Amino acid sequence: MALADKVKELRQKLGWNQATLAQKSGITQATISRIESGKVTQPKMGQLHKLADALEATIDYLAGDSIQMSFDDLLRDKKAQVVFRGWGSLSAAQKQQLADLVRFFEQQEEKKGEEQ
Repeated sequence: MALADKVKELRQKLGWNQATLAQKSGITQATISRIESGKVTQPKMGQLHKLADALEATIDYLAGDSIQMSFDDLLRDKKAQVVFRGWGSLSAAQKQQLADLVRFFEQQEEKKGEEQ
């Protein structure tokens, strides 16, 4: 999915128009319109950071094809921050169960990759 589509989709999921996204991100509505129309395909890094913050997304998601996050993106991601806070309240046994679950999902992804 292209940057234009991602920005528009995330904005609409939040129930915002372009003016609201402009206000929340500090980017002009004209620039947002150019991004969503595909006229701007590689915004400046500062703009990308602002869009990611406002849309509660990661830079990796907006700018790339990857669904993986960089460590810096992960630290800035609001949803990841909730997970980190929750992790701290788990017992050692609960942390181990969660780690085992993550390993299971990773193995399932690897199997899917091998089958393709």
